[in-house]
Amino acid sequence: MKRFSEQFHTKAKTVKLQAFEREELRARIVTYMEYHPIQKPAEASLAVPSRVKLLQTDAFQSIQIPASLLFRASAIFTMMLLVIVPVIAERSVPGDSLYAVKVQFNEEVRGSLAFGSYEKIEWETERLNRRVAEAKLLASEGRLTEEVEMEIAAAVKEHTQEVQKEIEVLRVEDADQATLASIELSTTLELQSASLQESGTTVLATAVGEVASENTAQLVVDVINESLSTQEAQHDDGHVPAYDKIMARVEQNTTRAYELVGSLGLEQEDQLYKDITRRLEDVNRSIETAKGVRDKDETLAKEQLLAVLERTQKLIVYMSDIDGNRAIALETVIPIILTPEEQQSELASAVSEIARKSEILSLAIPKVSVGAAEKIAFAIDFAAKSSEPKADASQSLAAAKESLAMLDDALKIVSSEGVDITTTPSVPAPVELEATTTASTTLETEATPAP
Repeated sequence: MKRFSEQFHTKAKTVKLQAFEREELRARIVTYMEYHPIQKPAEASLAVPSRVKLLQTDAFQSIQIPASLLFRASAIFTMMLLVIVPVIAERSVPGDSLYAVKVQFNEEVRGSLAFGSYEKIEWETERLNRRVAEAKLLASEGRLTEEVEMEIAAAVKEHTQEVQKEIEVLRVEDADQATLASIELSTTLELQSASLQESGTTVLATAVGEVASENTAQLVVDVINESLSTQEAQHDDGHVPAYDKIMARVEQNTTRAYELVGSLGLEQEDQLYKDITRRLEDVNRSIETAKGVRDKDETLAKEQLLAVLERTQKLIVYMSDIDGNRAIALETVIPIILTPEEQQSELASAVSEIARKSEILSLAIPKVSVGAAEKIAFAIDFAAKSSEPKADASQSLAAAKESLAMLDDALKIVSSEGVDITTTPSVPAPVELEATTTASTTLETEATPAP
């Protein structure tokens, strides 16, 4: 069979049509095509048998998205992700969904932009203040759970250790700047501890029972106090920076404090505004005092400037979290510095009060027991000696306050003996020392006969 096919194929190659045969075949094909033309598409569709059903599909629309529009949408989404979300996250606190963005993205990026040890110290101190502010806010709202408090306490400890590490690095480069940074850290920890304890007392006074006890941030206070003790122990080397460097840092802090006052938006009639500006006035007076003392005793001038540095640092930390610290009495964390006139006025009032209480106690001595009488007599004698004029008005005022405290203790002893001390002896109303001195001089002049 295979052999036949080969033979047939070979023979077919030799067979050819003659010319008239080709013409005849072509004519037949053309004639067939004329009588049997190819049908058009429309006619072909009509020829489809009725039993064949076409597939039914739902109508749909095609949408074309330009590449430029897609690019703009991507850019907007990226901007929201990298700009808007971090900005919103800055207001978050522990427990919020965006808090991780605030701590692990925002703060880490800002930290990477801090060049040099001093800039890193300032930033880590700022992070420390942020954690404390979060603890105050959560405690005031009753949302400071044990888990969150432990998280904040661990962060406070970590930031403090980072600051201390950078201070040691800075100490090798510039001992003066390291000492100043160490003083500012200690001052910051001291103020934050006091403010947290004060805010905790406020919570206990206003909240109810168990809620108050769970939201006092005591764990954070303990961590701060521990860090403060470590800080003072590690850096108590007695090194005192140069006068010019202390002054430069004081001026920077003072400028920063005035900028913060302007950004708070307080009215001049606001009591908080008056309290803050009064502290800044104290700072300016102390700076001028230190400048005047420098020529006579530069060591004393540097000590005064270091005290000013601590006050300005406290003011900065206080105003940086003004919402969390507004409920805290500024006098408890940053007492005012009395002017000489104010010292004289308070001293006069204290001397008058000492005289009044001493007279009450003197009348009560015969009515109490022998042991109580001895203690009362000692308090009266101590107050009399402490009331003697001192070379410095501030020393006299401090002694007078100490005497008043001892007389108050003696009054408590009288009260515990059951003696009625409600009857107040007649004592002249408090007068200014200057007026008293003038009156005494006038009496002496009138009593002295003319020559």
